[in-house]
Amino acid sequence: MGTSEEKVHYTELLPHEFQQRLQAKPVAYLPLGTLEWHGPHLPLGSDSIQSEGLMVACARQLGGIVLPPLYLGPDQAITTQNGQTFYGMDTLPDTLPPQQLIG
Repeated sequence: MGTSEEKVHYTELLPHEFQQRLQAKPVAYLPLGTLEWHGPHLPLGSDSIQSEGLMVACARQLGGIVLPPLYLGPDQAITTQNGQTFYGMDTLPDTLPPQQLIG
């Protein structure tokens, strides 16, 4: 159906392109992902980056538009006995001591 260069991002579509895409396939994809540390080898928004990439591929193949990503907070938090709090990926895996993003 679509091409790898086809405009599907809501933020990039002109009004008439938006109307054409939704008329052809009334579907909007909403990429979701947390903003959190996955270690020094990945960007902080890697969950949303991957989610958006998948949604773009779906829209190009199946039709529809891709809304801007929605960035969510960490899914968990723990506080150690000394009062230090760790969020999201700081706490995983459970077998290792928590690690915190520098800064």
